[in-house]
Amino acid sequence: MPDPISNCVFDKKSSTFTVLKDNSFDNDIDGGMPFWPKQIINDNLMIDYIDAFDLITYARDNNTESKQFKKVVEQLTETSNPVLIVLKN
Repeated sequence: MPDPISNCVFDKKSSTFTVLKDNSFDNDIDGGMPFWPKQIINDNLMIDYIDAFDLITYARDNNTESKQFKKVVEQLTETSNPVLIVLKN
């Protein structure tokens, strides 16, 4: 039986290797959804997107304390455009 696929990160500076929990980065800045970038630009800009309906559902099911995250979610409707998630290193 083959092993499941896992997303991992290798840090070139420290030569450390990390297997990501649930195959995604935890959003520990504003309590938002975990994410895995769909595009990486110049090794320092990661871009992902999430459907507005899924983001609203996540916010409802995961009582986050972040005012910033709640403010973003409050501006959405279930039919809003997808939300971009951008991480700049």
